[in-house]
Amino acid sequence: MFAKIRKGNGFGGCLDYITRVKQDDKPIEKRVWKILDSDGVRIADGEKDWRKRAAADIERPTLSRAKIKDPCGHIALGFAPEDAHRLTDEFMTQIAKEYMEAMGIKNTPYVIVRHSDADHPHCHLMFSRVDYDGKIIKPVTNWHRNKGVCFDITERYGLTIAEDSLSLDTSKLRGAEKSRIEIRQIGHEVLKDKSITDLKTFHDRMKERGVKVKPLWDSKLSDNPNLKTFLYERDGYSFVGSKIGKDYTPKGLATILKANIETRKTATVRTTPPPTATPKQQAPAISLSTPSLGSQSADDTNMVLGGGLSDDFAHFLKMHPGMSIEEAKRKFKEQQKLKAQQRRGPKMHH
Repeated sequence: MFAKIRKGNGFGGCLDYITRVKQDDKPIEKRVWKILDSDGVRIADGEKDWRKRAAADIERPTLSRAKIKDPCGHIALGFAPEDAHRLTDEFMTQIAKEYMEAMGIKNTPYVIVRHSDADHPHCHLMFSRVDYDGKIIKPVTNWHRNKGVCFDITERYGLTIAEDSLSLDTSKLRGAEKSRIEIRQIGHEVLKDKSITDLKTFHDRMKERGVKVKPLWDSKLSDNPNLKTFLYERDGYSFVGSKIGKDYTPKGLATILKANIETRKTATVRTTPPPTATPKQQAPAISLSTPSLGSQSADDTNMVLGGGLSDDFAHFLKMHPGMSIEEAKRKFKEQQKLKAQQRRGPKMHH
């Protein structure tokens, strides 16, 4: 079992989608949806404008407070094809209600709709994210909690573990659903390649795998058309990017490609070898400004000859050519003393 939390649907549009408004002109026996359960919603299937009334019922609690982002809750619960024989309407309804309870989706109007247009059993939950008391239902947006709840239910009932459509066996699917899932699985594999940093390369890789990608432009702006979305085609079926997944819209792809570009930049910086360090010069080069070492102490002589020469002092000598070792040593110590005072900060006078 897995649950996919969706966002961005309005109440009317969401209900039209899960109850397949476009199938209203077909006989009831050819419908691919069925209402399993609801609460606080007037369901009068067949009556004129029944969807508008039902959507208004689900939306009503949100009118009792200030507007919130994504007030319409929409979650799809999916199950593996191997469990199809167990997923009766009653069992699916039971699981859906247990899921909502565990996710904190309670005391709010909802409707549960089952779909039969795919080989894997699934249903859609539509609800108000503001409950009857005007409180926001926040846990539903917690992705980690969602994953834990799905795992618990899957374990408790001995269902097949599945994460999402990426794990489905498409050989058991048919028609448009088969093509849509295959496109998503192919796209997922293609986008694993972080070397893809432009649309042309992405389109070429998809084409190599049997998926054609075409841009759709806003025809109303003939002088300077805007890119609306991408159309993905496979086996005679085509889908706009949002139907494949958010990663396949112009915005989603732009985000992924930009991340790939940044990843490559970072990798280039990490793998570029540092400039070859100039080898430390031995005594003749270091002491060229020193006519005599006769007055130097043993430690000083050792420093000049490279035995105890610090990197800082070597750099100081390099930056002050022509300076004697004695003078360089004195200037270097003064410089180090000044830096230490600056690090300690100004003295406090009482």
